[in-house]
Amino acid sequence: MQFYEGKAKIIKDVGIDQAEMIFKNDLTAFDGVKHAQKQGKGLLNKQITVKLFNLLQTHGIPTHFLRDLEDREEPAILVKKVQILPVEVVIRNVVAGSFARRYGLPKGQKLQQPLLEYFVKSDELHDPLIIKEAAILLDYITSKDHEVMKLYAHAVN
Repeated sequence: MQFYEGKAKIIKDVGIDQAEMIFKNDLTAFDGVKHAQKQGKGLLNKQITVKLFNLLQTHGIPTHFLRDLEDREEPAILVKKVQILPVEVVIRNVVAGSFARRYGLPKGQKLQQPLLEYFVKSDELHDPLIIKEAAILLDYITSKDHEVMKLYAHAVN
């Protein structure tokens, strides 16, 4: 049974603690405003995802990845069910993207140290920047979530 569909993936329930993540051939931009399809994109995204999850696990970073479902017609992996937090993290090492626009800095400038930023996961709101204290106050994350996110974000960086 399908219980989630996003811009790039479909998640299907396959048991008490497992789900299938199916990769779509959809191309999106500008929070889903632009949309097209490209044959093979789903397979390529799955292959990249498998490599990245294996690399993370090799370096002691826990993930929800269980195994590649190579025998499937559609590109899919088996994952543990997890609770998705409505906050995503970005580690910045150089000035780029929204950070450059927000502060009027030239792109490509190296930062003195990695900077951890939080964003609310919301296409409707265009993933706004949120400070840690507000994310905790609004119950998006707990203080413990923050510590774990910070630890693993810096470890991955």
